[in-house]
Amino acid sequence: MLPDSLRNKTTTIYNPFPITKILKLSSEECSPYTKKNTVKLLSIGRFVPQKNYPNLINAMRILKEEYNFPFELIIIGSGPKEEEIKQLISDFSLNDNIQLYPETNNPYKFISKSDIFVLSSDFEGFGNVIVEALICNKKVVSTNCPSGPSEILKNGEFGFLCDINSPKDLANTIYKANNSNLPQGIENRVQDFSIKNIFRDYQKVICDK
Repeated sequence: MLPDSLRNKTTTIYNPFPITKILKLSSEECSPYTKKNTVKLLSIGRFVPQKNYPNLINAMRILKEEYNFPFELIIIGSGPKEEEIKQLISDFSLNDNIQLYPETNNPYKFISKSDIFVLSSDFEGFGNVIVEALICNKKVVSTNCPSGPSEILKNGEFGFLCDINSPKDLANTIYKANNSNLPQGIENRVQDFSIKNIFRDYQKVICDK
């Protein structure tokens, strides 16, 4: 733990995001979702234990079996747990509900076509993709994992937080998000991550020294 003398001299500066570029890329044409009258869910991340996709897939099973919730989920990624994830989708008879897509240079066009972005991780360094989803003006459901999601979403002010590794709570939170309005103030929150404002933060730190 930092002593008080150093803690008072530290400041947090966020990663900068090219908001205009992301919005332009998000407008590119694509039609990943195939069913009508479904809630379009999206998750993005490597197929590794940290992302806890079994948590997400179990939540989808609950939504289907207990809520009769009409959804399509797209997961974009790749990694060592891919076959395990495919098997779990098959075991839960979710092949008609869940599609896996390989990693892409433009995930934003997928985000723009979704209704809710979902992050099911056990932990995150920051959670850049949450900011990207907010830039695309989407509802975000995330586990309240260390260390970025709660900070980005301001403890749930700009998104929906749920317990870590709890498929039931994740399913409940997705259901709640779908029946809630888009949180107000997202556009203003997004500006906190703009290149202009991050540059200003660096400038302030440098000039104050």
